[in-house]
Amino acid sequence: MGMDIGVYYNMLYPDLLLKIEGYQSRRKHEEYMWRKIGFSALTSGGLAPKGLTEEKYWPIDKDKTSGVPEFDNKKEAFKELLKQVQNKQIP
Repeated sequence: MGMDIGVYYNMLYPDLLLKIEGYQSRRKHEEYMWRKIGFSALTSGGLAPKGLTEEKYWPIDKDKTSGVPEFDNKKEAFKELLKQVQNKQIP
């Protein structure tokens, strides 16, 4: 079901965006299914840890960029990075 290079070059941009969105949706669904399988394997046999839920076992919707400062534009980000390098905070 992969895409060969000819199909990619002849594809319109909106079609590519739809394909990417579908791929991301499929990956998210697969991650939910793997979380359910893993949690079921962990809790099978009557070993249910107190307070453990599927979300605590495998957080999916967690913000993956936590701890990374957000900047409105790249110029500010580069200025901040340059300050950190000059102050030897970053090797």
